[in-house]
Amino acid sequence: MENRVKLFALPFAGGSKYSYNDFRNKFPGFIDFHPIELPGRGERMTEPLVDSISGMAQDIFDQIKEHLNQPYAIYGHSMGTLLGYLLIHIIKDHNLPLPLHLIVTGCGGPSSEEKELDRHKLSKVDFKKKLNEYGGSPKEVLDNDDLFDFFEPIIRNDFKAVETYEYQTLEPFAVPITCMIGLSEQTTEEEAKLWQLETTLPISVRQFPGGH
Repeated sequence: MENRVKLFALPFAGGSKYSYNDFRNKFPGFIDFHPIELPGRGERMTEPLVDSISGMAQDIFDQIKEHLNQPYAIYGHSMGTLLGYLLIHIIKDHNLPLPLHLIVTGCGGPSSEEKELDRHKLSKVDFKKKLNEYGGSPKEVLDNDDLFDFFEPIIRNDFKAVETYEYQTLEPFAVPITCMIGLSEQTTEEEAKLWQLETTLPISVRQFPGGH
């Protein structure tokens, strides 16, 4: 089929490519949905975790750089929004075609201040409680000690990567951005609008009922 668009989906904290399984049948036929796997999870479980956002973004670039000469877009949720932002700058620095669109959910612009900087240092009990507050973590994982012990280091690693990231002002890229947030989550509309600082094109901010 002509005019197909590849949609790269970047993981949220603790997520793997399998986290997006329910999305696969939600798209029209011209979308080629391609969730990305990071080291230390899913199909790459035997590889060491990467504990920096910049390192993760570089890993993603290395995976997709040979596939950027066809129309594509980037989607990221929560941690994935920051990965998408840095990934586009890497792509831009390599003079490769930029995405048609950046779609972000559950997170304000990169320049917004991180509200919680020490989640990765919480005790096991408090860490589990925090995950339960956010919602989205499967109950079978939170309620099963063996499963939680398996996923806990991955989630802590990702929280550390986000919480230790230091924003730097970079030249805006020419990519339209759509930011979607829940009315009941911590991210505010004002924080979502900060995405405008990162692009020369108009952004769209949409709010929906629900949480993170």
